[in-house]
Amino acid sequence: CTYLARGSTVSIRAGVFAPDRVAVMQFPTAEKAAAWYTSDAYAPLLAIRLRCTEAREVMVMAGGKIPEGERQIIGRKVPGAVAV
Repeated sequence: CTYLARGSTVSIRAGVFAPDRVAVMQFPTAEKAAAWYTSDAYAPLLAIRLRCTEAREVMVMAGGKIPEGERQIIGRKVPGAVAV
């Protein structure tokens, strides 16, 4: 994973989404992103994050749709995740 940007200075240009903090991360593949997000190592931190924040995650593919296998893994392992 490579952090492209992260911080708490967020300048909203349009719309109502107003996060307190943003992190933009880049993974080489959707498979690697799903593996990190659903990993045993990240699970305790994700549980805290989901319990203490109004969490929003966005996965953007450079080459089209998120592969169905990764959508299913995230939907199965992360409570409340909605794949759209």
